[in-house]
Amino acid sequence: MACAILACLISCDKDDENPPPTDVSTTDRNFVVMASMGNQAEIETSQLALTRGTDTSIKSFAQMMIMDHQMATARLDSIASDLSLYVPDSLDAEHVALHAQLDTLSGYAFDSVYINSQVVDHQENIALFQTERDNGTNQRLRDYAGSLLPHLQMHLQRADSIASRY
Repeated sequence: MACAILACLISCDKDDENPPPTDVSTTDRNFVVMASMGNQAEIETSQLALTRGTDTSIKSFAQMMIMDHQMATARLDSIASDLSLYVPDSLDAEHVALHAQLDTLSGYAFDSVYINSQVVDHQENIALFQTERDNGTNQRLRDYAGSLLPHLQMHLQRADSIASRY
């Protein structure tokens, strides 16, 4: 009897050492962190664009960014919460620096830096979302990435069209 209990304890202990595999990979975890920071950056810089920008097309684009990225944030936060994944509540150093730079500008200079940064950010985000869609292991995150890709591509096209004037 003692041997049976000992065998059970050893077996249970081994199960704790090797938890069951999850369907969340490092690619998925990195995606959540990067997409979350990207959404937050779009919202924060676009809020600045509403007050510092002068071009109506810039302000219209910024309003679209705020609305679309707030919805994307809510969807991602819900998925990440269900999967117990870390979601940062701050920006990366690159976007902190961009925000600081934009905070010192106004008018044409602001519009130019803002819209050109939107082109670059959306190019990077499209690559991030394509990587998750193609290489992620969690189906919910892959579906999220795939469903938002057309929106990101539309954002890039619109930003690029506006940036051609700057």
